[in-house]
Amino acid sequence: MGPIFEHSLKESLEITGLVFVMLVLMDLLYVFTRGKISTFLETHHNTQYVLSAFLGAIPGCEGAFLAVSLYAHGMISIGALLAAFVASSGDEALVMLTLFPKNALLLFALLAVLGVLSGWLFDQIYARFAPQSQCYCETAMFHPQEKFSMRHYFGKHIWQHLIREHMVKIFLWTLVAIFLIEWLQPSTNLNLLIQKNPYSALVTAAFFGLIPHSGPHLIFVTLYDRGTIPFSILLTNSIVQNGHALLPLLSISIRTSIVLKLSALVIGLVVGTLFFLLAG
Repeated sequence: MGPIFEHSLKESLEITGLVFVMLVLMDLLYVFTRGKISTFLETHHNTQYVLSAFLGAIPGCEGAFLAVSLYAHGMISIGALLAAFVASSGDEALVMLTLFPKNALLLFALLAVLGVLSGWLFDQIYARFAPQSQCYCETAMFHPQEKFSMRHYFGKHIWQHLIREHMVKIFLWTLVAIFLIEWLQPSTNLNLLIQKNPYSALVTAAFFGLIPHSGPHLIFVTLYDRGTIPFSILLTNSIVQNGHALLPLLSISIRTSIVLKLSALVIGLVVGTLFFLLAG
């Protein structure tokens, strides 16, 4: 138990440190582009599916939170919001970039394409509506009228948003995921269990994706990194889950939240099954 925990702790600290650096870079990108994205959508509304998928594909929660905010203001359709949710992998995306960057970028590109197609198709069969209530991640909120200062940025964005809301959770969930896999693998022969029931693992990954939170999905990221599960299972989980981007939408419409989550579940099972049958 001791050596396993020590190894898990060391690996979790290394991963969290690298994720923190990437998260700061993504946060800076979000801060300096948020106003420009809103302005762009006002004049190029037909590009909403591509832009929403791009926002969702940005590692972390900021892009997906912004998509929810744009939807709440009637600037994108429900289908475009689905595009962002399908393309999003939450904070898990940062861990994937740390563990397997090439495959992670391939996954993000695939999710973005699926997001665009899914969002456009969804709008063809679902009546559009645009609730007017606001929904912002307050600690990540960018106010154009505020003068940017390093004191404000480090106090509000780095400490309150990144460290308190993200990094602690990422570290703890990474530690739990790595420890459980390292502990269970020798006693349960996890590789053999998944090899005997691969499609059951895929369905499990899909329903796991319904959890509206970053963290639990790191189990599948870690299993893929260790070669225990195939790409199709990681893809399935990534399609259905979107970190905790669903949480602010729940304050706007529970019905919309359920519809989008179930739609992502269907897409994840269909696409994941196709990849499973073609490549395993």
